[in-house]
Amino acid sequence: MHIVKTFLVLVFSILFVSCATVFKGYEDNVTIFGASENLKIKTQDGIELKVEKVNEYYSPPAKKGGLVIEAHMMKIPNNKDYILSITDDGQNYKIYLNRKLGFGWFALDVILFVIPAIYDGIAGTWYYFDDIDLNLIKQN
Repeated sequence: MHIVKTFLVLVFSILFVSCATVFKGYEDNVTIFGASENLKIKTQDGIELKVEKVNEYYSPPAKKGGLVIEAHMMKIPNNKDYILSITDDGQNYKIYLNRKLGFGWFALDVILFVIPAIYDGIAGTWYYFDDIDLNLIKQN
């Protein structure tokens, strides 16, 4: 009898917790290339985001290949679009960070379970953000 109860709890847990939420989570990592040590980022709500240094693969625009460079990374909730105020070396930039649908997570949720797909859609865990290249923004 305990095996049946355990099995039912497991099945209902899977039904109500979705793939994207379990494996990806509520935040997305956004890498910022071309920033200095003085990088500060705030959201449109005035919340300052924590930024850390990382080594990331960078492929310059319109060039083949790439290299591993020091960059900055931030975690940001992926349930809405953002207007970021970026301050770097005394210069201010306004960047619109729009979510994009991660079709793989969407398709997996829809194929496997309908209820978790509804949850992921509401929670926004299907979405991701593109990385930010400040080198391109500074050129304009």
